[in-house]
Amino acid sequence: MAIKIDAKDDLIEKSFIMYPVSPAFPATTARILGLSCLTTDYRTLWDACTPEMTQREPLPWSRQDPRLDAKWFGRLQSPWSWDSPLRTDYARRQALIEIDTLHALELGLTIEELPTLYRIQFPILQSYENETRYDTRGRVVFSKKTGQSPVPRTKSSKKSSFGIHTPTRRVTNIPLGWNDIKDMTEGIVTYTFMDDTLPGGPQEQTVEFHAPFDKCDRKA
Repeated sequence: MAIKIDAKDDLIEKSFIMYPVSPAFPATTARILGLSCLTTDYRTLWDACTPEMTQREPLPWSRQDPRLDAKWFGRLQSPWSWDSPLRTDYARRQALIEIDTLHALELGLTIEELPTLYRIQFPILQSYENETRYDTRGRVVFSKKTGQSPVPRTKSSKKSSFGIHTPTRRVTNIPLGWNDIKDMTEGIVTYTFMDDTLPGGPQEQTVEFHAPFDKCDRKA
């Protein structure tokens, strides 16, 4: 927030030391590790920091949702594995919001002041979040943010690699847009694409989005 208000183009030591710093409590450290330690390159960091995550201090999610794995906090003391970090879009979003809230409270802001700062200082973020939808497995299915939305706002013949699978309908290799699926109450939407981020060259991947789809309320 301080960096945003100062409108700095870069961050140098002279300005950095003037910003407030909150203590690294286990509740915030756990979420930071879950967001950061995505690959084996971070194994040493995970294994060095997680012994501090004891069961004496409760670290649960601030809300109950089937998309948030309540058992994740019990894995914090284990050596790094593929299941160690937070990987779903929904869980990662929740961790970011809880880090923001915990740091704000540690720095003396009240829970009433934080939404006010969000409303005044982050209008673009609000517009993105108001138009982002998640499926029941925690995947982002539609977003206004460029590059984050698998499903386009409107259907296009240039992107006809979707499918819809419900008890009464089963179609594949069709174009579709967000308006075609936003009101689904059950079923699966599939999206097939070439993934060029994997070792060995591009590979065809298919992801599934499980209806219904909903948005998140940051203030809540």
